[in-house]
Amino acid sequence: MQRRRHRPYRRSGRACTRRRRRHRHAAAPRTPQLHRSPRPTWTGRSCSHSSDTSSCEKSRRALVKEKKNSKRSKIDKKDKSKQKPEKRTSDVPAQPNVKCVLVGDGAVGKTNLILSYIQDRFTHEYVPTAFDKYNVDVSVDGRPIGVTLCDTAGQDALDTLRQLCYPGSDVILLCFSVVQPDSFRSLATKWQPEISKLKGVSVVLVGTQSDLRNDQSTIGKLQAQGEKPILFSSAWDFARKIGAKYIETSSHKKEHIKEVFDTAIWDALQSQEHARRKRPLWKRLCCLTC
Repeated sequence: MQRRRHRPYRRSGRACTRRRRRHRHAAAPRTPQLHRSPRPTWTGRSCSHSSDTSSCEKSRRALVKEKKNSKRSKIDKKDKSKQKPEKRTSDVPAQPNVKCVLVGDGAVGKTNLILSYIQDRFTHEYVPTAFDKYNVDVSVDGRPIGVTLCDTAGQDALDTLRQLCYPGSDVILLCFSVVQPDSFRSLATKWQPEISKLKGVSVVLVGTQSDLRNDQSTIGKLQAQGEKPILFSSAWDFARKIGAKYIETSSHKKEHIKEVFDTAIWDALQSQEHARRKRPLWKRLCCLTC
């Protein structure tokens, strides 16, 4: 009598089904199923997920973050001297500065013109000036302006020292005395050719000591020399010829002192604005970001 072989998979029923499942799970190892995290929902500039992410997605993000941190640490270890400095824009603009240089013959009243303006005083003593510099702050349309006044020497022996004052000048006050005809004649022979070499500089012609034009003692001395005071029309014509404005002042009587410097500062600011607009756009942007 032959023995019947056992065939467990041909049996029917629940017991056979359980055996098949056990045998199948034991034969093939179980692999974990990966689930994609839901797509992010964009809200404004930042993105936020609408539901929780899986553990696998969190581990992937942690790995990416760790790589970024390692790259940053490598950059920080580099020599800082090799890195280019960052350009920062300042919220407060730099204060504009105006450089004003006074030129003319000696003893025409250049120093008294400055002292009357910044210190409201006048001196009768004449002390030859080699070079003096005065700083004063003014307000133009509500904004502060720094003004540098340079008092130069009119003597020929100090021409070299005076030439050092011209670089960076914004406006020139060309001074002469209305009761010194020689100082007026030297404007055309010496001073105007000297300042004509300066480019982009405004010029204001200033006639000083106007209070002595009607002084009988001064008129008598001039008549003894065959001279007479300079007329307003003569000075005005010369100013038009060189393209300058003309103002007469009296430091002793404080007449038109403020008008001279207000005109000079305003002309200098206009020249600076005109020069700034003529520059290319990329140069203006570089100056703003420096």
